[in-house]
Amino acid sequence: MGIAFFVIAGFTYLKMQNFLEGPRIEIFSPENGSTITNSFFNITGQARNISFLYLNDGQIFVDEEGNFSESLLAYPGYNIITLRARDKFEREITESLEIVFDAPNNGVLLLEDSVVGATSTPEESGL
Repeated sequence: MGIAFFVIAGFTYLKMQNFLEGPRIEIFSPENGSTITNSFFNITGQARNISFLYLNDGQIFVDEEGNFSESLLAYPGYNIITLRARDKFEREITESLEIVFDAPNNGVLLLEDSVVGATSTPEESGL
């Protein structure tokens, strides 16, 4: 009788584990607080016990094991990426990822290098 109780209790715990844990999000890459040098990057991770997963408020999808991989475009400087998961019991969890995109100049003219406000006339420029 005692063994049957522990078997039933163990089985019940395993079945209720998803309910007890709630939704989970684990971000594999990039690392929180990291600096990236390419504006185009992938965010990868795993979500468990979820019904819906959102990346910056847009729904994304996971494979059978809960893995996700999405491509993003970073702005120069400080970026915050937000993942939000919801389970079938309407419980939500949010994970934020903070990264810095160190944008190299790449020969692009900066505003102070441009000719904004030039005062030459068409005759002076040869037009």
